Amino acid sequence: MTGLLRPEPPPEVKRLRGSHRRIGLYRNRDFWHHRDTTGNAGDFLWIAEYGAAAGKPNIQAKWRFHQYTDKPLDTNVGDFPSKTELVAFAGGIDGRKQN
Repeated sequence: MTGLLRPEPPPEVKRLRGSHRRIGLYRNRDFWHHRDTTGNAGDFLWIAEYGAAAGKPNIQAKWRFHQYTDKPLDTNVGDFPSKTELVAFAGGIDGRKQN
């Protein structure tokens, strides 16, 4: 099914990320819905859909980042309950794990 996430990333993604890296997929909404044939975003999906309200992309798949405008610059919102969880997702600050 196009546009839906598979439960497991492909073996090549697992190999590249190792045990401590996250590999995600950046796509615009049109590509995600109409051209993607795998529906696999690796560890996270970063979806670009301009014109949608911030944090409300028009997709069913779970997303981590939503790029909602490019005026005046690309602007994104993350789906994290707190800054602490965003830092943990990113692996800490300056490569150091946070307590």
